[in-house]
Amino acid sequence: MQTIKFDAELHNGTVRLPHPYRSWQEGKKVSVILSSQEYDMPHPTDLSRHEGLITLNEEPADFQRKMRNEWT
Repeated sequence: MQTIKFDAELHNGTVRLPHPYRSWQEGKKVSVILSSQEYDMPHPTDLSRHEGLITLNEEPADFQRKMRNEWT
């Protein structure tokens, strides 16, 4: 498998190949992977509306330890 890498901009769902690669693998099926150089950070979720809605009967760490031991 031969791989090429280049940077490009998307325009209406189209990627234009740079001139040196225009005839590369012409007429053959190729795999395409798109990777964005920018990462959109998700907005933080405010969980305060859930505060105080449940009451725990035991310490969370003790519960977790008991659940883990259940499988051994």
